[in-house]
Amino acid sequence: MTAYLFYASELYSFSILRPLQSAIFERGDDAAWFFETPEKLASFLRDDEKWVKTVNEVKTFNPCAVFSAQNIIPDFFPGVKVQVFHGFPAFKRTNKKPEKDGDFRIRGFFDLYCTQGPLRTSIYMNLSAKYGFFEVVETGWPKMDPLFKNYPEPLNNNDRPNVLFTSTFTRRLSAAPILFETISRLSENGKWNWLINFHPKMDKAIVAKYRSIQNQNLSLSRRTISSRC
Repeated sequence: MTAYLFYASELYSFSILRPLQSAIFERGDDAAWFFETPEKLASFLRDDEKWVKTVNEVKTFNPCAVFSAQNIIPDFFPGVKVQVFHGFPAFKRTNKKPEKDGDFRIRGFFDLYCTQGPLRTSIYMNLSAKYGFFEVVETGWPKMDPLFKNYPEPLNNNDRPNVLFTSTFTRRLSAAPILFETISRLSENGKWNWLINFHPKMDKAIVAKYRSIQNQNLSLSRRTISSRC
């Protein structure tokens, strides 16, 4: 049995890395989680998920690979270090050359980058040729996998359509402040079930505004509430 480790420091790591965990389990292999901030993340573990709590436990578990959806990973952990990206390339920090964006900063932590599409792949392939110490494979983005599966349970016990509204915290790209009044108004008419899900780093004031309009038609995800309470 081969062991794999998931290194997580943000709540979004679960939705990105769990599809990989499912594939690992289906192969008959083993997987475990290590949390940078266990007080924030450990309560989200499922009953069938394993938690290694210390560096010594990680070394005993001895993973062949460590997956991270963040930009860093402990270089002293055993195994190949793999970055699985936590979003699509939006070039948040520059509107000029994509390769100048922070998404493509080589920090020296990873042996393998798993890219989700051609744009990011092409730039990382060039960087791989330049630096020579990591490889790049275009794998797609596992967080999208559940969108192509049928969910066994509805969001609510009614026949209304479900509306999922998500937003990043980056001010230049965030729709949350702009759409607040519109979403508040639409949530009152009872035509839809609204679920609001924000990036863990969303401004606390914005989260508080949306929390204030929760009603029988609109609710915040557990992740959003937990990350900014």
